[in-house]
Amino acid sequence: MDYKNNIDEILKEGYDYLKKGLIDEAQEIYLNGLKTHPDNISLINNLAQTYAMTGDKRKSKDYHKKLIALCDKDDSPEMLMLKGNSLMSINNITDALEAYEKVLDKNPQNIPALFQISAIFQEKEDFEKSNKHLNLILLQESGNVLALINKGMNYSKMENYQKAQECYDKVLEISPRHEEATRLKGELLKQIGDEDSLKEHIKKTLEINPDSAYIIMLKAMEYANADDDKALEFFNRAIAIDPDFDEAYFNKAGYLMLKKRFDEAIECYKQAFEINPESGGIIDREGLFELLNQMKNAAKGRKYAES
Repeated sequence: MDYKNNIDEILKEGYDYLKKGLIDEAQEIYLNGLKTHPDNISLINNLAQTYAMTGDKRKSKDYHKKLIALCDKDDSPEMLMLKGNSLMSINNITDALEAYEKVLDKNPQNIPALFQISAIFQEKEDFEKSNKHLNLILLQESGNVLALINKGMNYSKMENYQKAQECYDKVLEISPRHEEATRLKGELLKQIGDEDSLKEHIKKTLEINPDSAYIIMLKAMEYANADDDKALEFFNRAIAIDPDFDEAYFNKAGYLMLKKRFDEAIECYKQAFEINPESGGIIDREGLFELLNQMKNAAKGRKYAES
């Protein structure tokens, strides 16, 4: 069999390069493949994706447009889904929604299309319509964790916190160590100020999943609120488990600041902002550091005056 005409071998070789992180090499394989298979959907789709991975938005968009044109020749659910996904990639939400709705015209139970439509309505902040489509998924798969998570997030945005918690609790019944459901429930309980339920959530989670970085951070904050230096032990545990956990660095910095350990607080804030420039919702980072240095100098001045 001629390798150059064997599309399966071309796709496999490109995929093998991608698994190794060799994106340029994979692109070269796909581009060579187009010479003998100029209208191959998989090759064009892979090129659109790999150019997006390398940050070449123009070429990625060009291949998405070529893919959309090819999909227009075939109105099967598979091609409509692919068309919708490409339209989403180039931010044409209106036409993407139309493509997904055509999939549902052919098969009202198509779960990928229902997910995509629910996500579009979630982005538009039409949470009721989003949940309507998620419910159609849950009628087929009552334990679909992603649908339950998204439904809970929608209810939370609608300030129906009881319904949101029911969704997260359902996920935790199915998967007791589910990190996202654990985090979302914790955030919800913090938001509504249900301290007793939050403490119970922390206690129960640490028994089931002692390596949950988010819950360990909440335990650290519980100690911090009680002015207990065990807070630092738990902040450090959370960071050891997840070194990219900017929220743990940010809250640790806040505790260190209250303890007047300003140099350490500044370093923790710097680490938080290095991971996530928007950590803690702080916009004026320079202003924060200026304030910390002022507090540090004022503390030094008081100490000198007292000596």
